[in-house]
Amino acid sequence: MRFYLPIAIIAFAVSAYAAFSFLGEYRAARLSMATDTAVFQTLVNAPPARPGSLYADKNIFMACHEALTGRIAKLQPEAVLKEISAFCRLQAEAGLGSAPSSALAHYTLALAAWISGDTDVANRELLSSQENGRFESWLAKRRFKLALRLGDSLAGDGQTALDADITALLQSRKGRVFLARYYAVRPSLKDRMINLADGLGEDVQAALLKEIGNVLKARAGGA
Repeated sequence: MRFYLPIAIIAFAVSAYAAFSFLGEYRAARLSMATDTAVFQTLVNAPPARPGSLYADKNIFMACHEALTGRIAKLQPEAVLKEISAFCRLQAEAGLGSAPSSALAHYTLALAAWISGDTDVANRELLSSQENGRFESWLAKRRFKLALRLGDSLAGDGQTALDADITALLQSRKGRVFLARYYAVRPSLKDRMINLADGLGEDVQAALLKEIGNVLKARAGGA
């Protein structure tokens, strides 16, 4: 009997882990289909355990982004956002343990660190995200916005990441349209964008100026 008991215990442990993992995967998948409000409430009241698969990790990281930067986040007290950011930071660090080249995990860690006031980590992880996800324009836009949120705390690695993301975005029309909208409302970015565009050639700079003109005309027409 003593030979069978350990086997039974191991079998029970494996079954329990499988059930736990399935529940984590299910709850992470549900997050990807939830509304912004539902995502926020889930992360506040019943955050899912880390499921372990790359797909489920991505759902959690996307939920962290929505909860910490979406419209509902602007209505929350700082303490609540810091509580969510602590959860998201743990998830990102765990995710990087199994997938160290995950640009989304690095971004999530940068975002969570910014919320908690750890700007050194935020700057470092912005660059790590950019280096591992330089061809993902949707993520470059998120890093760009986070870099602006860092404000005067953006330094070193963060500045390098911002320049690299602007350079990447300048090379597609969608990216130039995105940048043009910020050019119109962020005077501090004007010289930076123009200089980086100039480094890519006259055609790119002309294309950027064209999109800036379109944005300014649209704003003037709507005034």
